[in-house]
Amino acid sequence: MKEKFYVFAVGVLVFGVLLTGCSVEDESDTSDDMRDLRDEAREQVDEAIEFTEDARDELLSEMEALREGYDEEIEALQSRAEEAGDEVSEHYEQAKEELATARDRFVERLGRVREATAENWDEVQESLSEAGEELDEALSDAQEALDSDADPDEN
Repeated sequence: MKEKFYVFAVGVLVFGVLLTGCSVEDESDTSDDMRDLRDEAREQVDEAIEFTEDARDELLSEMEALREGYDEEIEALQSRAEEAGDEVSEHYEQAKEELATARDRFVERLGRVREATAENWDEVQESLSEAGEELDEALSDAQEALDSDADPDEN
């Protein structure tokens, strides 16, 4: 609800700036100033619109689906490791721990999206993106470790 108020307030500001520009007597001196003011007002409106509850909900929905996909891949990887039994190396065990840590970090950052505000929206998105990249890398490392355990000739 606050976001809608901010968008409305910025809209009123833009409207006021535009009305002020209509009463300017010397257009040649002030047209550049007015153009600058309008550009600045547009930027403020764009910034206010960037963060909305809908954008937050959409990102949250997409990232929850991504988390579910990661969880399925982790579960499949764990099943493969259980089938390998004693042949699983210490390297895989370490990669599995790093994967669990990366997943927890991703879930924690996903929780931040639920609490995001317009002021921290960019930071929250960037932080979640970084956590996703770390999780991708950790999953890949764990898969490679398990694959090398399954085919020791590659070592």
